[in-house]
Amino acid sequence: MGSGHPRVWAVLTILAFPVVLLAGEIFGLSWAASFGLALLASFLILCLEGLIRKRSWLFEKPFEDLLSHPELSFRLIFFVGALLLILESALILIMATNENFTEQFVELTLHKQCYAGKSRTDSRLCAYLKKSEDGYIRQNFNLKDAEGLAMRNAAAEAWFPDEQLVSCAERIINRTAYCSAGYLHLSIVHCTAWEINANGSLEASKAVTRYAAAAITQNGVGMPAATYFSDNTNDENWKSAMGKSAQKYSDLFYSSPISHNLITALQAEALGRAQALLR
Repeated sequence: MGSGHPRVWAVLTILAFPVVLLAGEIFGLSWAASFGLALLASFLILCLEGLIRKRSWLFEKPFEDLLSHPELSFRLIFFVGALLLILESALILIMATNENFTEQFVELTLHKQCYAGKSRTDSRLCAYLKKSEDGYIRQNFNLKDAEGLAMRNAAAEAWFPDEQLVSCAERIINRTAYCSAGYLHLSIVHCTAWEINANGSLEASKAVTRYAAAAITQNGVGMPAATYFSDNTNDENWKSAMGKSAQKYSDLFYSSPISHNLITALQAEALGRAQALLR
């Protein structure tokens, strides 16, 4: 089938409409804008065909006969009905085989309506969901827990940057405010790099337990993140990062050894976090 065959242009013209319509929806355009662009795409293909072939497939004899056929309406109804039956069967099959499909579908719909659409702020349902979501986060996400997570992430990146599976646990020794939205943390941190055996069990390949200090502030989305992390009081940036707490933290580093019982507890906590990641 050559590029000038009317069937090629017919397929391109017909497919352009749903493809552009879906693309517009995916990229967050309004329904009217997506519909207008889809019509424009089909029209441009007709114009392009006119420039190349000097005529349109709409006026070719086979298509003209098809469009004027007395049974055209019945054929269209039969075709659309068969297509809908196929799509419905596929949807039922997906729902039967994927237990998370309903949840994923609802999440996709709510994300589109409440976060991606231009009219999202006008929806009472979206306002209610966002209020509930914010309340859930406030109730279940303690600031100190988030700071501990930032500390653990910084330790994992500093000590095991090339490992695939690392889990950490920490105990805060001292926490000092040093700016409007930041804290200095001194903690005992334990991190373990894990390997997964053939039977699916975890085996520790490397482990580190040390005193560590970090400057933790809020990142661009309002979550705590470590802007400085060190387990070495001789670090050239230690004094500038720790400020007035530099000497106090240095003294605490070496004030007492880390107890064996605490190390055991941190190891168990790190193992639990690694197992949770694999669930």
